[in-house]
Formats: sequence, structure tokens, C-alpha cells
Amino acid sequence: MSQKSVLVLRYITLELCITIHYTEIIIPLNQVRKFQLASNRNIYLELKKDFVRYYYNNPKGLIGTRIPISNDPTNVTEGENIFVFTPSEWVDINTLRFFEEGVRQLIIHQIQNQPKLNEQIVQVSEINSLIYIGDEKDQIESFNSIISGDGKEVILLTCNFINKKHSLRVSKESSFNDILSTIRDRYQVNINPNIITYKNQVNDKINLIDDEDWNSAKWEFEMTKANKIDLYFF
Repeated sequence: MSQKSVLVLRYITLELCITIHYTEIIIPLNQVRKFQLASNRNIYLELKKDFVRYYYNNPKGLIGTRIPISNDPTNVTEGENIFVFTPSEWVDINTLRFFEEGVRQLIIHQIQNQPKLNEQIVQVSEINSLIYIGDEKDQIESFNSIISGDGKEVILLTCNFINKKHSLRVSKESSFNDILSTIRDRYQVNINPNIITYKNQVNDKINLIDDEDWNSAKWEFEMTKANKIDLYFF
């Protein structure tokens, strides 16, 4: 799922604001774990688990009076802490770099508890963008592989659980145990190693137990030029 949004950096109050229609989602900068601009102009935002945020209705836009509300009518932040923003084409790269540097400097300023900033800066920066959330985890994982800069070949995995589905990009060199550890840590799920399967190209479910099985799955992935490997954990 994706939605049009405006990403706003407020220098005075040290907060990020995601604006969608008349809803403002306010996130204090001390909730940010990672904020990075990639070579493809996308912006990657990772927040703390269960990050603090505040919701407002602002029918008059950014310069109007904000009205506090108790929940997020857009459901953008529900159960998510990683987001990717795709800036509008007319936003130039220098604006994006300025925005990224502003976030980084303000986070440092906040950590060091400086009485004032070292240089004069504007009060607000904003970027019109498209925000990827929810089931668009493949967009986020693709972005992750771009900013990692390691140049390693990756495989897209679809991790199917009873009630959820996640997309994850992993290095082709990763061991089966490393992949399971990544899935456990990232999605906070319990995995029964005795029931893991993947679907081959004729839709048969094949057991995955160890690296030998995983290497077979990767071999089939390469030979058939598939775009992903479907893993099942139930």
C-alpha cells in the first residue's frame, strides 16, 4: 500500500511530521533509529519499536491550528516502524540532501543536549512524497539492499505465516540459519524448524531443514529465473 504524503522536518520542536490529507503524525526525533537518502532518491526511515507519536487534525494545512486526536485515521503507522518515501520528481537532489543533513544534525544536537545549534537554519523543511507502508515491505527491503552498498546478489523471500506475510531480501551467501535468525529478529516471530517448507516451480511444498535443502532451493531459483522464493512457516 502507498499513500501521497508530505514529510516535514520541524527544526524548533525537533520532530518529523508525516502529513496525509488533513492528518498530521508527529514523531519526535529521539524516536528515529535511521534516516538515510539513497542513490535512487528514496528516503529510508526506521523508527524505534513501539515508537512514540502524536496525531493531529489540521484542516488548514501546516500553518493552521492543530487539533489533537486520539488515533491515526490513516492507519499509516499501525504495526509499522520502517517506511520508505519516494519524493516527487520536481524535488531536486540538493533539497533532499539538505533535509537528510538537517535530520542528522538535529539528532546529534538533541543527543548532545546543546543549548543552541551551531549555525542558523530554517524552521521547517518539507518534501512532497509517496510513502510505502504495510504490505510494501518488498519496497523497503529493496531500498535496504540499495543503501547497504555491498554489491552482493540478493534473493527476495516471501515469508508466509498463518496470519501474516513478509517480504525480505537476503544475500545469496547467507546460510539457512542466518536467514531464520534474521526473520525471528526482524518480525518478532516464533519459528518451528520442523515445519518450514518452500514452494517449487510446480507449486509442490518441499521441506527446508538445513543448508543442503536451502542450496537446492537457491539452485532452482537460479535455473528457473524466478523472481522470489516462497517460504512457509505453518
